[in-house]
Amino acid sequence: MPDTTVEPTKVEVKDHMIRFWVKNSYNVLLIGRHGIGKSQMVMDEWNTIFGEEGKEWKYLSAPTLDPWVDFVGIPTSDDGAAVTPDLILKIISIQAQIENGNLSADDAGKMLKASEDGDKTIKFIRPDWLFTVKAIMIDELNRSHAKVRNALMEAIQFHSINGAKLGRLEMVWAAINPTDDEEFHYDTDQLDAATKDRFPVQIYVKEDPSHEYFAKTFGSEVASAAVTWWHQLPTDAKKHVSPRRLEMLIKYIQMGGLGLHIIPDAIACGAKVESLSQEIRSASPIRQAMKEILKAQDVTKATAFIAEEKNYAACISEILKHGKMRAFWLPCMPTEKIAGLFDSETTVQNLVLSEAKKHSAYREVLTDIHKTTGDSVLRTRIASSLGLGDFDGELGDNLNGNAPIEEGSANKTEQDLLDAVNDAEQKAANNELGATWNRQQAFKKIREAIPNGHIDSHTAERVLQAMERHLTGRAQANALARKDTPGQRWEGALATINRMVHALADDESYDMQRFDRDYPSTWRYCLLRKDDFYYVMQ
Repeated sequence: MPDTTVEPTKVEVKDHMIRFWVKNSYNVLLIGRHGIGKSQMVMDEWNTIFGEEGKEWKYLSAPTLDPWVDFVGIPTSDDGAAVTPDLILKIISIQAQIENGNLSADDAGKMLKASEDGDKTIKFIRPDWLFTVKAIMIDELNRSHAKVRNALMEAIQFHSINGAKLGRLEMVWAAINPTDDEEFHYDTDQLDAATKDRFPVQIYVKEDPSHEYFAKTFGSEVASAAVTWWHQLPTDAKKHVSPRRLEMLIKYIQMGGLGLHIIPDAIACGAKVESLSQEIRSASPIRQAMKEILKAQDVTKATAFIAEEKNYAACISEILKHGKMRAFWLPCMPTEKIAGLFDSETTVQNLVLSEAKKHSAYREVLTDIHKTTGDSVLRTRIASSLGLGDFDGELGDNLNGNAPIEEGSANKTEQDLLDAVNDAEQKAANNELGATWNRQQAFKKIREAIPNGHIDSHTAERVLQAMERHLTGRAQANALARKDTPGQRWEGALATINRMVHALADDESYDMQRFDRDYPSTWRYCLLRKDDFYYVMQ
């Protein structure tokens, strides 16, 4: 037997799918939870295809339908005279036989039209639209009375009633809620197999809000904010924010209302609406203009646009959120804006450092920062990003090739570094590192012995072990980390640690995930300075 616990695949219905089904005159059954826009998406597209409702297509709400008034027709005699009680009883009898399955619609039609001994025959007055529409959309089909569903069966399959063709009818679509939803217990009936089988296309509609629909309704900016916000909701909260309720929420916020009034149940389940409210209210023509410029990739227009303070203020939060926006807009900004963002935003700092060779604005900003920063690690990263090697000299002259590169510890070797480490360990063994000044001197010797070139991972481990046991976390370590002397390369404890970690990272045999266990004191110190601890934290 088939596994009835397996759920059918759910689909996001797109406009082009609706057009395809219409073009090929398919009957379509849409199955899905409340508020996900099943009927609305069809009606919106049908308005485009057929024109306004009532002319070439008709919307019907199944729970309100009457099988006779709305489909089979109101009986009358062939000459317009009143129908006799006998004929009415005959109609009721035929209707009961149809409902009990004892009489087909075809046979019923023949009986109703029969004339015996000159008796008047019956004809039926039906709604005019039945003979003019090409498509019918029946909403909430499984909430209708069984009589309605029985009356519709022939119209759905054969586009006729009692054998009489309905002029232009080409397709019948319907929307229903699932009858077996465990989270929402809908007051619905199960469609029988015969009714369901009359719909060649059967779509289980996804509950997610459609970006396409929200973009058409509210614009792409609000749509992106709303759909992203919905996907980030806690699972329990999502149940209380259907796409229909999300649409209500957006409209209410745009009018100045509070989200609490629209989604109290979702908020009780952990939803936070403040960020969405801010996004919706900040949507403006300025941001739309920003996106049009981005789409056109017009650098000249972008430079003039973002130079205006009101445009910058309205757009910067959106720019910082998206990588493509940052990559396009950042080089177009005034250098003082780039410098400010470089200082406060890690993503901007990484972008400027990685793309410095491509943009003169980035190079100008980095040169100024290098001259003024007291962060030796950052100065080394700036030198590296501009392709000037591992040095920490004055970039202003070096960028023009007019000044020699500061050699620092170019003449030192790994053995010199090991000798400095051995000396520090020997002093520690002799209890000669008790005084702050002695520890500073021991660290200074290690720092000054670091060579410019390659450092073996085993040597790096020896240095880190010495710092772990005798130096890191001491009061002077912070002082040394802050110390910055122009022209010298490894001034601080953090810079030295970074250099050793870099050497470890080059050794594939060393698992960097062990670093915090191998050097716990050093790790804690680096956590305190995590914004500068580049090689491990990035």
